[in-house]
Amino acid sequence: MSTSPVPPPSFPSVSAGVVRTRPLTRVALHWVRRLHLYLGLFLFPWAVLYGFTGFLFNHPPILNELPMSSFDHTAWAGTPMAEPTDLRDVAQRVVEQLQLRSASPAELQWVESEPVRYAGEFAFGKVESESGEISLLLDVHGTGGTIRQARPKPTNASSAISAPWEIVPIPAGQPASFEKLELPGVLSVKLQASLPELMSSLKLSGKNPTLTSVPDLLFVVESGGRRWQVAYNGLKGTVTGKPLEIPEPLPWRNFLLRLHTTHVYPFSFASVKWLWVLGADAIALVLIYWGGSGLLMWWQIKSTRRWGLAVLVVSALVATALAGEMHAVIQGR
Repeated sequence: MSTSPVPPPSFPSVSAGVVRTRPLTRVALHWVRRLHLYLGLFLFPWAVLYGFTGFLFNHPPILNELPMSSFDHTAWAGTPMAEPTDLRDVAQRVVEQLQLRSASPAELQWVESEPVRYAGEFAFGKVESESGEISLLLDVHGTGGTIRQARPKPTNASSAISAPWEIVPIPAGQPASFEKLELPGVLSVKLQASLPELMSSLKLSGKNPTLTSVPDLLFVVESGGRRWQVAYNGLKGTVTGKPLEIPEPLPWRNFLLRLHTTHVYPFSFASVKWLWVLGADAIALVLIYWGGSGLLMWWQIKSTRRWGLAVLVVSALVATALAGEMHAVIQGR
């Protein structure tokens, strides 16, 4: 039995010179994913820094070189703080005392419909000990607090030494007169002379522009066989000095927290601080981009759309509720 040969499979012909291209949307999504990836890799150090230092803000004992401990409400057992304070009762008694001392008691009335609260969450105290001062942070509602060993004060008294050539205001009641050290061409003089022109160029309305504060000019001098750190304030006309000492090294915790809180661009471009703040701006923008590109990539996976949408709704509700409550806490209500 003869069989006819099977013809080879045929494929659509492709004209010479024609290159198949991916749809524009797929190309765009490809670059969104790549940018999402490489921006994350480049700004990874900033993300770790801000995440870790943000954690440090909420957990003071971590990386703290000075001894620090916390206590809860049980530490107040047997003390007046063991019982909660009736804030409304305190407010009522204060008003009663004010009315007794007032010539017109009826004009002073307590508005009971308004909340009664403390102006802050904590009270502060200190304890003198042989090892130095101990600072106390105490929750006003008696729920606990923290105990922190203060940094020991320098054993030498050099910081209390005054330079013999200081120019400072004489305390009230002293017979000597105080003569300011006023120099031409210093910062305070130049600023004060420039303020009227500045107001004019900025079209600011007002009168009597006055300079209220300038930073001290710091420099080092030698006197009496030792070096002094001098601070001259041209606006006040004062000169103060203190013995020059080697500064204590900045603790790692303080260094990291200052990195976290360093903000606002300095007016001098391309300085180290300017570049650091630029990095902070970059991580802020990239976090927004990560969120947007992450949503876009999630939406491309159809099988996750339903559950992902549910998670987004729950997240939005929780974030809105927390933000509303925090607004009340911050506003003090």
